[in-house]
Amino acid sequence: MRSALEMISLDHAHTHLRDLRITECHKLESLPENMHMLLPSLTKLSILNCPRLESLHGGLPSNLKDLTIIKCSRFVGSLKGALGDTSSLKSLWIEVDVECFPDKRFTSTLSYLSDHLS
Repeated sequence: MRSALEMISLDHAHTHLRDLRITECHKLESLPENMHMLLPSLTKLSILNCPRLESLHGGLPSNLKDLTIIKCSRFVGSLKGALGDTSSLKSLWIEVDVECFPDKRFTSTLSYLSDHLS
């Protein structure tokens, strides 16, 4: 079942949230601004089948260790700059078309990288 979620709005920081999974949100176009400040404890982020998602404003949370992106080709393109600033990232799973895959210069801090490309 597809979600009708179009926007994620965070009015205040969620300091205890560690794991966030966003799935089947076909209308969602962007993640919240300043996600790195609003979700400071987030260590795991999974985004699956959100084809319109393309914007990441203000960077990923600094404690993010695991990032999974499946069937979100537009979003992967927006990660090119953001991943370079995420030195805590240890695991990255991306499943998109090969031309969407970001530059590989960010991989120096990763201990696991999967690029199962469809």
